[in-house]
Amino acid sequence: HALQLRDELGMTALHLLCINPKATPEMLRLLSNAYPPASTMQVPMVTNAQYNNRLEVSNETREMMTPIKLWLKMKSFPYNENINFNDQGVMKLITALGMGMNWNDLISIMSIQASESDCGLMSEVTQFYPFMQAATMDEMSLETIYHLALYDPNMCSVSNQLPRRKRARHL
Repeated sequence: HALQLRDELGMTALHLLCINPKATPEMLRLLSNAYPPASTMQVPMVTNAQYNNRLEVSNETREMMTPIKLWLKMKSFPYNENINFNDQGVMKLITALGMGMNWNDLISIMSIQASESDCGLMSEVTQFYPFMQAATMDEMSLETIYHLALYDPNMCSVSNQLPRRKRARHL
């Protein structure tokens, strides 16, 4: 039950791990799987502060931060609250691909959001699986496309879902 505890800022162990630059995807997945509700828990954080001449805070901006948002800030990825996340604070994989993330970044995001991963889901807009969408992007590495395709082997068995052709009869 230690994973459910919060520190004085309201952060869980997953929040704290997401701001650690040495955190690996395996560490992130372990904590996320051990206590899934932590991946969408929000904590208020000061994200911008302005100081006056006497070094007193004159203006500050607070934002509700989920573990994924903390990880994005730590990795210096810019994001837009209204575009990049759904109502639960979950980032779609297609959004992460559009931000130009490499495989290690993508696997970290999928690890943080382990119970909410949409890696095997087809985009409603493009009708592409994530690896297909990645293949259309100029800056995407072959390694990222390859790992996305292998992440969920069921995605590659599209032929099993297509209607079978009828064989022509010889007259």
